[in-house]
Amino acid sequence: METTLGMPPAAGPPVATPADGGHPTPHELRAFLVLADELHFGRAAVALGVAQSSLSEVIRRLEARVGVVLLERTSRRVALTPAGIRLLAPARRVLHELTTLRSALLPAD
Repeated sequence: METTLGMPPAAGPPVATPADGGHPTPHELRAFLVLADELHFGRAAVALGVAQSSLSEVIRRLEARVGVVLLERTSRRVALTPAGIRLLAPARRVLHELTTLRSALLPAD
């Protein structure tokens, strides 16, 4: 069984898929990348300018959309799962392409 991103499901408890399904949003991908860099919800939340609880909800929503657990969470640490590691490069590419798209649409000075 594979997810919509072509990744096999991660081991552990299944992640519920929301009724609307859909693709990850740029906001969710950016939050994931910042958290992946920081590996700390508090620092990532500060970097993103959001509350830690809001960041946690965004990550839960992203995991539900892709149907896999992306981060292992304990009271002491955050670590990327194999699926989270595989998402890093595509997430960076998508955000880069969206930035390129926005730039192409802006009027030239």
